[in-house]
Amino acid sequence: MKIVKVVDNDEYIWGLTVYSTNTIYLKESLNHDRKIETLVHEMTHAILFESGYKDHTEDMARTIGKLLYLILKENGNPNTLELPNWLNI
Repeated sequence: MKIVKVVDNDEYIWGLTVYSTNTIYLKESLNHDRKIETLVHEMTHAILFESGYKDHTEDMARTIGKLLYLILKENGNPNTLELPNWLNI
């Protein structure tokens, strides 16, 4: 799965997963915490899709992603996640 930063003027879209290219797009202007939360959310979409839940809903990804993010945040420092340096996280 590739992770790509994008400049997007749509204030309501923070991330996007494109399954056909195995790419996650993240809005470049997000602050650190929102970037991590959005990445976890988009990774949740990818995990659900690859697990056979191809028709999963946004609510499913939002709920599972939020829980995963909270677990990471409450049990360590999200800053220590091993992510590509170019994400500036």
